[in-house]
Amino acid sequence: VTLNEVRGGATAMVDDATVTASGGVILVQALADGTMTAQTDVTAETSASGGSLLGGSTTLTINGIASTNVVLGGAEAKVTDSSLITTGTDALEGGVTVDAQNTATLTAGTINAVDGGSKGVGVTLAFNSIGWESQNLLFNTVDALIGSPEISDAFGAGGQGNANAELLDTTVDASGALAVTATAGATLTATVDNRTETSASSDLRVASGMSFGAVLSQNKVSSSASATISFTTADPTPADTPLIDADDGVTVQAQDTAVLTADIELSSVNTAESNSLRSADSAGFSVSVSLNDVRGGAEATIDNATVNSSDGAILVESIADATLTAENNVAAESGASGGTLLGGTSSTTVNVIVATNVLTGGALALVRDSSLTADLAVTVNADNTAELTSGVLNSTISGGVGVGVTLAFNSIGWEPQNLLFNAVDALIGDPAISDAFG
Repeated sequence: VTLNEVRGGATAMVDDATVTASGGVILVQALADGTMTAQTDVTAETSASGGSLLGGSTTLTINGIASTNVVLGGAEAKVTDSSLITTGTDALEGGVTVDAQNTATLTAGTINAVDGGSKGVGVTLAFNSIGWESQNLLFNTVDALIGSPEISDAFGAGGQGNANAELLDTTVDASGALAVTATAGATLTATVDNRTETSASSDLRVASGMSFGAVLSQNKVSSSASATISFTTADPTPADTPLIDADDGVTVQAQDTAVLTADIELSSVNTAESNSLRSADSAGFSVSVSLNDVRGGAEATIDNATVNSSDGAILVESIADATLTAENNVAAESGASGGTLLGGTSSTTVNVIVATNVLTGGALALVRDSSLTADLAVTVNADNTAELTSGVLNSTISGGVGVGVTLAFNSIGWEPQNLLFNAVDALIGDPAISDAFG
């Protein structure tokens, strides 16, 4: 059982000040770069020999892993109730930059190996998150099982991995360019490899073997970027005097590139073999339940401001580019041989996969109650390029009875909902329940 947690963050702030740079630039910058790499490898192995005439040999191997990895922290660069002035004339002088960058990275790997023996059980619980407050093992398990972070949402656990850059009630008179920029770049990579391989054999007794493997996986990313120039009070200057004046251009830009890559490899294999006098029973079971949730977004805003650039352009832009890639390769196999005179053979294989992948977020570029004047172009642009790739492979092999069940729910731009509601919507061929809850 492991818990790894990183809590970082960066804040840069100017408040109620007049800042003047006569021969350089003004830079207010917050950089947060939380990084975690966690690898959990656990192997359990048993073997037995001997026992033929009056008794056989039986082994039971159990391997369990519960791994929780959390990265928290954001970046905020903010200037409030201030005045920023630059007077430089050189190409490298006169700029004003307010910049926030949050680039959290989490790489988590888990290997659970059960090898040998006649009966084996391998169970892995893996919970990884960026920008979500940590919660206990029970709550994580419930959220993953129902396919929706209901408990996390109820406690407002998301939104802890953002980048915010803001000019609030602050005037700017810059001989160069003004840039208010926010960049959020959370990247989560999670892999689970759970393999259970067992075999049973006997000459005079019943050969009975079983292999059971289960994975419960939850991966969550909450990341957003916000860049803002705003005034909360009435214009304190004459109408012909800009509150924001940057000769070489004004850029208000927010960019979010949340990335989640999740890979599950689950395999449960059992074989049973006896001689022709006794029976052979083999069983293989695999169960995989996964929830991957990415919440991104970008917002760039100019609100209640007068903005001027005598020699440049004005750009208000938001870019949201969230990516979710999930692979589930789950196999279960059983086989029995021998057993004719006093008993036969039986082989049972059950393989169940439940995969839920949700990607939400958007891009907003907004100019409200403002006046923008530029020598060159005035551009207001929003791009949202969400991408979700999901693969599920259910491999069920049996010498007798085999059951393979796959439930796969994938969505972009829809709020997550529980497994039951998703199943009903899919069965009736209409997202009626989703629509009912907006």
